[in-house]
Amino acid sequence: MNKDYSDLHQSIAGDVTAAATAASLVGGKKRKKLRLRASDLPSLVPGGSQVSIEAVAVGKLNMGDIICINPGKGEGPQVRRFVKLKITKDDTYLLTASEGVSTKQPLPKSALVGKVVEAEANGKKWDPTQENPLKKFWGKLTEYGTHKPFGLGK
Repeated sequence: MNKDYSDLHQSIAGDVTAAATAASLVGGKKRKKLRLRASDLPSLVPGGSQVSIEAVAVGKLNMGDIICINPGKGEGPQVRRFVKLKITKDDTYLLTASEGVSTKQPLPKSALVGKVVEAEANGKKWDPTQENPLKKFWGKLTEYGTHKPFGLGK
């Protein structure tokens, strides 16, 4: 009986890559490149893109930063928007936002791989954090689609 373990191999490879990248960033490397299989922010960083990430302390993240995370569950590294920190007696959580999701997604701080500083796909490089100032303002006001400002939508 032959079993197909290709999905398992891919998910393990993604987790190992994210863990190795995080470890190398902590070890002092300035930037590291990772290839994404999928993206939670496809309009900014499409799936299949290669991203350059830098190590960043959890406390140094700013609302709107695009971060690379390893959510576990065999999904491999992904990118999301950082919204804010939630500190509990058990752990510190990153509250993140994805396109098309209206709630903040909590992740343990250990899921952070690094901050995205550059993306590359189809031979083009860009800084995904450089956005239209009005769009950026609205994003911060709505916590990137996870909050209704001014009491709207109660």
